[in-house]
Amino acid sequence: MLHKNNPLNGCLAFFFCAFFMISFSGLAQFSVGIIGGTDFDTVNNVDAEVAALQKNINIYVGREGHHFGGFVKYNNQDWYIRVEALQVKRDHSFKIPIVLTDVKRIITDFEVTHLDVPLLLGYNISKSLRIFGGPRWTFNQKANMKEVGIDALEKAAFVGTQLGFGYQYKRFELDVRYSLSGQTHEVNFLENPIGNKNQYINSQGQFILLGLSAYIL
Repeated sequence: MLHKNNPLNGCLAFFFCAFFMISFSGLAQFSVGIIGGTDFDTVNNVDAEVAALQKNINIYVGREGHHFGGFVKYNNQDWYIRVEALQVKRDHSFKIPIVLTDVKRIITDFEVTHLDVPLLLGYNISKSLRIFGGPRWTFNQKANMKEVGIDALEKAAFVGTQLGFGYQYKRFELDVRYSLSGQTHEVNFLENPIGNKNQYINSQGQFILLGLSAYIL
């Protein structure tokens, strides 16, 4: 199945294919490089629907992580198209008011890894400044709680969007992105309980991504 693949293998395969293509194309309008950075959540509190209570409660959200991968960029005068393959790892932490429900039965802390593939259309405002945006696809998502897989949080693929701006100096580029992947916040029952845990938190929202790119070709 797709979610059993290693996201890092996908990044390496993408980068190798991109390097091969650029090396033999001889076209100056193509460039290739690597990118890495940090992710943090822009939402601190959400109203989530709890299946056990059949009501909404306020939950404190804490999510952060990092990403690393490669990209291929096609330049056409002031416009460009950039395709990336990024390995993403994020820690999720949720704090639920203990007076409202039995939090011992809910998975509140877990780790998620996946492969992100953004397809970005950008415009060069000047020699150094540019803006960009476009869809992104997420593959091979895996979730773990203390090294135990959470099947209910694994998805083959889903779509989100990214918007941002960047500043380039020589072969380096710093960018800031706003990443959106829905507005769903739910506390659902696990199909296969893990120990005494029979519910999990599925929360989507906004992330800010800070990234540093290095052009190799």
